[in-house]
Amino acid sequence: MIKQKLSKIMHNRLVKSVLVVASGTAGAQAIGMLFVPFITRTYGPEVYGVLGAFVALTAVLTILAALCYPIAIVLPPQDNEAKALVKLSLCIALVVSAAVALLLLLAGDWIITQLGVAALIDFKFLIPLVMLFSACQEVSQQWLIRKKHFKGIANIAVAHAIVNYGSQALAGLFAPIAALLIGIHSAAIALRALLTSHLGRKLERTKARQSDPPPVPVSLRQVAVAYKDFPLYRAPQVVLNTASKSLPILMLGAFFGPAVVGYYVLTRSVLGLPATLLGASVQSVFYPHFNEAVVGQRQTLPLLLKATLGLAVIGVWPFLIIILFGPDLFAWVFGAAWQTAGQYAQWLAVWSFFALANRPSVSAIPVFRLQAWFLNYEWVSLVLRVVALYMGFFYFADALIAVALFSVVGALLNLYLVGKTLTVAQVFDREQTHE
Repeated sequence: MIKQKLSKIMHNRLVKSVLVVASGTAGAQAIGMLFVPFITRTYGPEVYGVLGAFVALTAVLTILAALCYPIAIVLPPQDNEAKALVKLSLCIALVVSAAVALLLLLAGDWIITQLGVAALIDFKFLIPLVMLFSACQEVSQQWLIRKKHFKGIANIAVAHAIVNYGSQALAGLFAPIAALLIGIHSAAIALRALLTSHLGRKLERTKARQSDPPPVPVSLRQVAVAYKDFPLYRAPQVVLNTASKSLPILMLGAFFGPAVVGYYVLTRSVLGLPATLLGASVQSVFYPHFNEAVVGQRQTLPLLLKATLGLAVIGVWPFLIIILFGPDLFAWVFGAAWQTAGQYAQWLAVWSFFALANRPSVSAIPVFRLQAWFLNYEWVSLVLRVVALYMGFFYFADALIAVALFSVVGALLNLYLVGKTLTVAQVFDREQTHE
């Protein structure tokens, strides 16, 4: 009986797709974890903290590059409309990146200093390049997700990890400086964008047929208006969400210096492994699958609930280990200088667990057209997280307490998000039953 159930599960289309993506992600993360202990012992917390500040800053700006139009590529029923979204996203990314480059040319030093990351002044012109390449990579990846070409996504993730982490570890043997870390990180993003774009074009050429009827042209203006909720609601929401995650990095750097940033960044990288391995894999596959369920007017609550509970049951174990043994594990794996990072990890594991469990809910939000609600949610989340950080900084003058308060608030917010989407799914299913 058990063997038959396992066989049925393994042959499920959704499960097989998740396993394909997860296998590539697992390989990429395994490669990363193989090199990270060498990287941390070579560069040290301060240099690692400068890279963390660069990643945090570019993460926020990258979202604005294409105004979140790439996320909509999965949704159109016809490919001609999706291709118009691809062109629109790339055009916007080029214009926005050029505008950021011009702004940094005119007032870059002052802006970066005001943000409290003066150590990044020498790398300011890499910021618009990272924005552009990240946007191109996102566009191509969303197209591959639309085509359910999950194996290609997995292979590229492994190649990116080898280039990024392997080059960082090798370069550290000769010159363990922040410039090399940031340069390699930027080059690896460019390589991933090129590989993903090449695979997307190759897939289209392979599937093209001479007998296919010519596609009905769709104007960029038409798709821009049809999916305007993405730039109006989803882009600000994602910016707010990413900014709230980057706040500790920027604020820890401003108040306590780059070494503390290094501790936090390493902690987030390690705790991000389950989220990347499980959460991102499930989200990539779940998004189009859930969209098909809604379009086909099938029941959505069982699908959403099963994915959420499945992630929670699997994800609780690695986070529980971190909560119980964080400081000793970090000191043993990354070196004695990183034991403090293990203390941060004990608190951040609480937030990371709920952030993992909410991945299916986040995927359901654009499908249910909850973009406006999600934007309001992120505004409230940002305010609460800022309050939590400031309480830790100004009332307790302790970075660990600030991180703890930030994590607890984040966990409660994610729990509320899951409850909201489950409620919406229940209402949707009830309406479908009565029709």
